[in-house]
Amino acid sequence: MYYRNYYDFGWSVLGGSLISVATSLNLLYYGRQTNISQNINQFLRLNQDKFSTDYNHRLMSISFISGLIMIPVLIRQVFGRKITFPNDYTLTIFDPDDIVYMINTWGWIIGGLLVGYGASIARGDISKHYMCGVPMLSKSSIMFTALSILSAGYFALHKSSFLLLLNNGIIWNKEISQMIHYASFVCFLFTQVILLFQILNGELRQNQKVLILHQYLYGSLFGLGLALSGMCRPSKVMNFLIWEEDWDPSLMVFLVTIVFLNFLTFMFILKRDSPINEYDFQVEEEIKFYDLRLIVGSVIFGVGWAIAGITPATAIINMFIFAQGFIFVISIFIGQILYEKMHTHVQYNVERNSLHEKLLHY
Repeated sequence: MYYRNYYDFGWSVLGGSLISVATSLNLLYYGRQTNISQNINQFLRLNQDKFSTDYNHRLMSISFISGLIMIPVLIRQVFGRKITFPNDYTLTIFDPDDIVYMINTWGWIIGGLLVGYGASIARGDISKHYMCGVPMLSKSSIMFTALSILSAGYFALHKSSFLLLLNNGIIWNKEISQMIHYASFVCFLFTQVILLFQILNGELRQNQKVLILHQYLYGSLFGLGLALSGMCRPSKVMNFLIWEEDWDPSLMVFLVTIVFLNFLTFMFILKRDSPINEYDFQVEEEIKFYDLRLIVGSVIFGVGWAIAGITPATAIINMFIFAQGFIFVISIFIGQILYEKMHTHVQYNVERNSLHEKLLHY
């Protein structure tokens, strides 16, 4: 037996279709695979040269994320956490507080650290590997998807054994939560104003302004797809990862819709000599599907995903919905920074040892 609601299946198809449109347009116009964890990481880069490639990438990331949060946050402000239709059908967009409080603060911190660190090791998250890589029949992306879902499902099934992650009855003060909610909404408005200022900024070139508008549109479609399909709800993800009597297959419908549509669109897009607004496609080189970093990163990402039930994309949206989402996103940042620091340190030692061996040989 499993949970079955045909309305949910319909919303999953619609949400998956919107995300397919967003990722396909991003590939068609800019030759880029959508990678939310990479977009988050771009916030850490502070290149001030307004005409450099790095600055354009950061501009794309800021615009995409600003669009990503726009529609879900407006839905939250106008309708609350649910949308009720005239036929009394209720579409739940965000989980109630009692679901969010099932995981304590340490759980959100550890989950975010693992998601950020794992995505950095594996060079991408669900958006990059599953939504873009699998439709391209990338073996490494298929491996990432399989390992992350399997590890997430296994850990979600045994999560109750890890008492550190579970709520011990402590509930956040409602006034503090409300204050954080309003502060998050102010931050949301601030990001939209900053983006508008960037568009009106006379120092930017016309193609950069077009880039901002395009990425904002793609992010808006992506965010709307996540909201309508229920992917912003940790409970829905958990009901998919744990195979029990109330197993929810609608998330599978959502994922299959994206892969099927992207397989068709990517097949035609990649036949072009170049994307519309770029000189060539910026598709990363295929890495070996048995690469140790890919395997380890996939498992780490899956465990972090299972702890909180949200991915980098839904985490960015939820940081404007409940306080724990903000903690999760900050933890993702820290996880990415830890990876960069450790990777730089290891790379430095390898280069130093290599130089030392060459000197000895000489």
